[in-house]
Amino acid sequence: MFRFAAFVVPVLSLALTGCAPSKSEIEKSIKNEMKTALGVEITAVNLSKQADGGYVGTATAADGDTYDVTARPPQGGKAEWTAVPGQAALEKTVRQSLETQTQLKVQSLSLTKQSGPGVYTGVAVFEGGERAKVDTYMEGKQVMFKAEPMP
Repeated sequence: MFRFAAFVVPVLSLALTGCAPSKSEIEKSIKNEMKTALGVEITAVNLSKQADGGYVGTATAADGDTYDVTARPPQGGKAEWTAVPGQAALEKTVRQSLETQTQLKVQSLSLTKQSGPGVYTGVAVFEGGERAKVDTYMEGKQVMFKAEPMP
């Protein structure tokens, strides 16, 4: 079948400058930069303020994909945020990549979120019953995955 598969999903990270950017400024930046850098139109941003002054939440694209967003607390007039593809988007991309690389149809794929952004584990089941353990992980500012055959 296959030994290893890997792919890259872009993760957007940006620093905002100004006098401690507000939640609405961060949301606007997310919409603008996702469109400019990735060609992704964001239709909704849902951020919640955290005890440390940062924000966490999601950004939803016009195609329905969601991105997990983390904005660090503003420091020195700067706020940095990161958007990582959410579970459904990762499952769709992993499925497509596995089918392309193995030339087998994926019957089912279920990923479970682990600790940390972009980190999921799960199992892919292919036509014919072959199974693979799938792990996604961050490597720098990219989400990667590996798939290994299971007995």
